[in-house]
Amino acid sequence: MAPICGGMTAVMNEALDHAAHVLSAFLGTRLRWTAGVRISSHRLAELPALCGPEDTPVAAAFFEVRGDLTGYLLLAIPEPAAQEMVEQLLGVIEGEADQQLIDSTLGELGNVVGSAFLNVLADRFGITVAPSPPQVTWDMVGALLATLAGALAIRARDEWPVVHTQLQASGADLPLYLIWIPGQPIEQQREVKR
Repeated sequence: MAPICGGMTAVMNEALDHAAHVLSAFLGTRLRWTAGVRISSHRLAELPALCGPEDTPVAAAFFEVRGDLTGYLLLAIPEPAAQEMVEQLLGVIEGEADQQLIDSTLGELGNVVGSAFLNVLADRFGITVAPSPPQVTWDMVGALLATLAGALAIRARDEWPVVHTQLQASGADLPLYLIWIPGQPIEQQREVKR
């Protein structure tokens, strides 16, 4: 794993701060980033271990981003925290909501976080982004990231830049992991647009 330098950390921090603020308002709780933004380069084989133990069950909203900025965005929430968030948002207790409603709620969480994050990048670089509708899935985090690595493997690159961080509610154990993998460096994408 090699670190990526440059002014991108400031832009990513701004985008993630905006995402945290918007999600805080959506959930009615104060959220904070518990780890600094990490921008690093990874081999595809390293992706499954990016968020800790690969066998951690998570709920995830996944987006493919197209437009002037391309890439993949993944919001992963450990399963107990995801259940707690859904119960809080829907005002139900465990087992009362059907799976389609739960998945729809998680997709909306992903939309809130993903749109807030991507809008800052689009505004900051003067580009357009078009995220796909969220794909919601429940699986082990390592399996999700291995699937993403498989999708990336069709492109001829040895290493991929990855932006990742962790968000947590104040006074509560509700970790969220946000992972952004650009399709190509933003600088290259900006040059293509000109």
